[in-house]
Amino acid sequence: MPSTPGTDAGLPPEAIAALRQGLKIDAIKIVREATGLGLKESKDRVDLYVRNHPDVERAIDEVAAVAWQKTQPLLIGLAVLVLVAAIWFVFGQAPPASAP
Repeated sequence: MPSTPGTDAGLPPEAIAALRQGLKIDAIKIVREATGLGLKESKDRVDLYVRNHPDVERAIDEVAAVAWQKTQPLLIGLAVLVLVAAIWFVFGQAPPASAP
């Protein structure tokens, strides 16, 4: 599909639908498959569309915020686990046996 100037950036309708759902990576994959372009060129087209459509940008930001809210407790739990393991490693080992 040749590049069309303008705000649609030559995106297939499926890619635009994915973007409206906040699925930017999926949109890039769709553009790659539909156009045969490389990753960078496909990403550039999707980015151009997003820049020209603030409503799509908001949808992407909302999806990212929800993903962060779901991931944040896991990361905090992982950090606590690593901290506990480090404390156990430093202070939890038995002292070496004394020589008589």
